[in-house]
Formats: sequence, structure tokens, C-alpha cells
Amino acid sequence: EIADRVLTLLHDLGFDLRIPMESEKEIGILLEGIEEFREHLGGKLTITLISDIGKAKDVHEIDRNLMRQSIIHQMQADNQSVA
Repeated sequence: EIADRVLTLLHDLGFDLRIPMESEKEIGILLEGIEEFREHLGGKLTITLISDIGKAKDVHEIDRNLMRQSIIHQMQADNQSVA
């Protein structure tokens, strides 16, 4: 999968990809903070995501459940790489 290849490359280049969270509560705080920041900006938040190698996509909404799942997935990968 492309995402795995990119993560492996970034790791091999020395980037620290660990998610500095340890609980569901911390994930909730992060997501709530993003929502508060969006409100502070007046309702529109633009986040650039990578849709493919070399291709960026601006989005204005975040699927909170998908973001939560992604963070948990990366946290689990972090724990496996430490073991």
C-alpha cells in the first residue's frame, strides 16, 4: 500500500512518526481543539491532505470517526515497533 511505503520512507529518513497520545481521552481533546480552532477562524478551516504521491487535496471538513481510527491505527503501529 502506498501509505505504508510513504510511512516507511519517512521513518527511514529519520522522521519521528509517533503519535504523542496514549488514550482515547487525548484523541478527543485533539479533535475538540481542531473544532475550536475552526470556530475561531470563523467557520472555515482548510487542511491540506495528501491524496496520492505528489498530489495534495484541500479539505474543509474532517471525518472525526475516520481521524480517530487513523490515530488509533498509528498508535498501535507505534506500540508494535517498540515491542
